[in-house]
Amino acid sequence: MSVDHPNRTVVKKGEDTTRKDISVLIVEDDPSLLTLYRDYLSNKYDVDIAKTGKEAKNKAGPNTDIVLLDRRLPNHSGAEILHELRNDKEFSAKVAMLTGVAPTGDILELPIDDYKTKPIDHSEIHDLVRTLLLQRSYEIISQKFFRLNSKRSALKEAGNDKTDAYLQVTDEIERCQKKIEEIIKEINNDSIFRTFPK
Repeated sequence: MSVDHPNRTVVKKGEDTTRKDISVLIVEDDPSLLTLYRDYLSNKYDVDIAKTGKEAKNKAGPNTDIVLLDRRLPNHSGAEILHELRNDKEFSAKVAMLTGVAPTGDILELPIDDYKTKPIDHSEIHDLVRTLLLQRSYEIISQKFFRLNSKRSALKEAGNDKTDAYLQVTDEIERCQKKIEEIIKEINNDSIFRTFPK
């Protein structure tokens, strides 16, 4: 299901999720884990690897979709790398910390989209990536939804609510709303998400 963004899709459970247009950067200093994670994901995604923070900063860019970032790296912490990446206006990837460090309250200060502790198996790492893709899809389609509603309101205020443009934007809003509902249903029903407190 396409959304209004180049190479961006809503990823639904059960669909063929082979997406070589999705770029995943794995940042891990343990060579055996780096190879393992790459092997887990490379059959479905375009996977790149980095062993150091410096290498991660050089490889992460505007075409990076997902970053799986170790918290402890040689010469840099994952948090330092993350803050530097987030300060780059061209960097918009979803980032998950994938680490052996148990989370504490300090993760509240990290601009991350998910946090997963090792060990992680084949299905868990795929679920993590799909979770991040669902988050991104929700953000993209929600932004489009609000932009379209603003345009429709402007048309209505100008007395152009009987025009083809008004009908067209209304149809697009309905399509966006349906996609948003599908993503929310996926979030609520999919076991890839942790149980959220109510």
